[in-house]
This record gives sequence, C-alpha cells and structure tokens, in this order.
Amino acid sequence: MKTASAPTSGIPLTGSHLPDLLAHQAALRPDATAVDYRDTRLSYGELHRRSRDLGDRLARLGIGPDTCVGLFTEPSLDLMVGAWGILAAGAAYLPLSPDYPEDRLRYMLEDSGTSVVVTQPQLRDRVTALAPRGTTVLTPQDAPSEGDLPPVASVPAPEHLAYVIYTSGSTGRPKGVMIENRAVVSQLRWLADCGHLGPQVTVLQKTPMSFDAAQWEILAPATGARVVMGAPASTATPRPS
Repeated sequence: MKTASAPTSGIPLTGSHLPDLLAHQAALRPDATAVDYRDTRLSYGELHRRSRDLGDRLARLGIGPDTCVGLFTEPSLDLMVGAWGILAAGAAYLPLSPDYPEDRLRYMLEDSGTSVVVTQPQLRDRVTALAPRGTTVLTPQDAPSEGDLPPVASVPAPEHLAYVIYTSGSTGRPKGVMIENRAVVSQLRWLADCGHLGPQVTVLQKTPMSFDAAQWEILAPATGARVVMGAPASTATPRPS
C-alpha cells in the first residue's frame, strides 16, 4: 500500500490566496532572503512586513478585493513590495511599465478604472501627469496621513483577482485580462511540484513586468524561492560577439 508523500515545495496544502502563502513563508523562514536587487536584499520577514504596511495604507484608502491598483515601477525592491502590498490589501495589481508609450499608459489607467497607483519617488511626477484627475499616487515609503480612515476589513478569497494584464492590442484596442488568485496559486504549485520553484531555487526576474510571463517570477516568493531582480541593462538579450 502506497502512502502520500509530503510536499517538496514550501507551499502549504491549504489556502489559495497569495498573501497567505507569503505569510506562511515569512513564519517558516523569516530571515531567509526573499528578494535581491544589486547590493540590497529583503528577507521574507521584511517583505511580509513591508507589504502588509503598504496593504494597510491601501486599505485606509478604501482599496479592497477586486479593486485594480496600478503598479508603475522600474525593476527594484519597490516593485516587489508594491505587488505584494497590493495583494495584501486584497486587490489586484495592474503592471504599468515605465517604458510603455504615454498614450498606452493613459488608456490602461482609464480603461481599468484605476484610482490608485503605487510608484517610486523618482516616478511620482510622471505618474501624476499621466493618470486621470483625482488619482491617488503613493510609494511604498509613504507613511499614513493623520486623516486616514481606519483600515477596511476585507476577506480575501481564491476567486478574487490577483492581477490584470493588458493584451498588445495588435488585433484592436488592448483588453485587460483578469487573473484570479487561485489560477496563480495553481500555476505556482505546479512549478514547485516540478522542482522549478521552492526554497532551494533562485529565480532571475528579467521579464518586463507588463508581460504575463513575468508574474510567476514576481510571485515566486509564495513558494519560498529567492528572487534576484535584474537591472534593465543587465537583462537584455545577449548578442554574439
């Protein structure tokens, strides 16, 4: 008689919401490196704490499940904290590449109904100029203001959205594709079960953030993997000499 073997990945068997999986990893290995970028790093404990802080800030703005929040960052620790902070609020992140044409960025912001954008200090003015009037622009470093409302209690569920990716628009206007938490968790579990993700794996995050293929790299910490963020110039396709 065969018995079921224990899972080899760091993903718990229960739970299909991404912030719960990150919390599991932070409790299991708080000092292990979650993200590396150049000469800086975030441990699992730090990534979980900083993303929860940002999630609380977003919740105080009324952000909750199935709300779309823009993520306008260059490759950096801010990208990772931003994505996981939006998820911590129960919301879905909308990747907005700074390399995209301004007309496309404006269209994505307006079409998605995004009212809040998470960015970096050096990009704040650019986002403010691009976004519709009344859009709130903040960074992971922003502290809550004194007039903020109490956090909005949310009960995240597997069917709530994790992120929204826009198509290229080559056959018409770009369309937002909505991806649920449970779909992402299912993919991450499969990659972990195949040995491609997990505490023993280091992932190079090099795919441009606005491509769907980049999302499993950004969300790999859910499995206990270490993510190394590649600087833009270092991730270009090598050319033969």
